[in-house]
Amino acid sequence: MAPRLTTQPKANSILIFYGLKKEAADDSINRGLAAYILEALDAILIRTYLIKKKESKSISVLRAIKLANTLHGWRRFIDPYETLTLLEVYYRH
Repeated sequence: MAPRLTTQPKANSILIFYGLKKEAADDSINRGLAAYILEALDAILIRTYLIKKKESKSISVLRAIKLANTLHGWRRFIDPYETLTLLEVYYRH
């Protein structure tokens, strides 16, 4: 029988393994702005959402990167975030 892992890998070691930086979430938002996929207010809303999630300690750095990339990607298919409710964001993707 294989030994069981007793602890989860630390976020920093995962970031290093995949070659990610803690700034990757912000980089994704900046790429969206540069490509005119995101509007300035979209970027502000996404950053604010990620900050609040991080402050409440309900997400890790990796989850913040995933959320930023997902919200950046969705924006190509849905209206600006300022015009949508939370339910519309979830049900329009």
